[in-house]
Amino acid sequence: MPDKFPIAVPALDVPPRAQKSIYPAPFAALMDKRTKRQLGNAFGLANFGVNLTTIEPGGMSALRHAHTKQDEFIYVLEGRPTLVTDAGRTQLAPGQCAGFRAGTGDGHHLVNETHETVTYLEVGDRTPGDEATYPDDDLEATMADGAWRFTHKNGFLSKEPPMAAKKSPPAEPTRKDQIDAILLALPNVEARKINGLDAYFVADKMFACISGNGIGVRLPVAMATELQFSRENVTSFSPGGMASTREWIQIDRPDATEYSKDLETFQASIDFVKKGRR
Repeated sequence: MPDKFPIAVPALDVPPRAQKSIYPAPFAALMDKRTKRQLGNAFGLANFGVNLTTIEPGGMSALRHAHTKQDEFIYVLEGRPTLVTDAGRTQLAPGQCAGFRAGTGDGHHLVNETHETVTYLEVGDRTPGDEATYPDDDLEATMADGAWRFTHKNGFLSKEPPMAAKKSPPAEPTRKDQIDAILLALPNVEARKINGLDAYFVADKMFACISGNGIGVRLPVAMATELQFSRENVTSFSPGGMASTREWIQIDRPDATEYSKDLETFQASIDFVKKGRR
């Protein structure tokens, strides 16, 4: 007897996918504000998938990517996500849709830069032999035996290679590597050196930099002051003994991957510096 599937269900009764992301670390942490309900799987659909996906403020749908064989389609139900493609940035609204043809190489994803939840439907086929490229990240993926296999762009697996293939132990990600993975995934962010500091810019303006065991972030004075009083890991920012300013704070986290929890703060900093000093 075939498996029994429901005739119909309320979409919100389908439980969220237990695993937030199948990306390897540190990329998986960037998906903490995304929730998927696999509607197609609830009915045993095998040829294509349908997901009801929500993105909380500061989150994203996926790393920006393109498929070689899989077509994708999205339909916005609520919220105003920003669609990022090779052509630039387009804000979408409820009732709008977008499609992504396989094989174009045009990397795409949605980011939620608003203060409201974004909800949308996403549909994609399950053509065997599909591959995914990630133009902004050191990652590639291949679909094999119904599962995604991730490698770096040099072809090595995300985990340690077999002993026979090893010439030396793989280098552990540095603290800067982990911070880069989080900040450089934000739209239009660039990394530069300034006065010996590893800094991050958007629209040619610095909004953050690495200082000791923390990250310095520029924010409106009121927000910077509130964070210093409300959070134990936030202090005034004094790189290299220089005098601190009211607009700069330092966020300290021993584990650099946990800066993914500060995405809203980083986005607020980006918005602030884009508008210039206030």
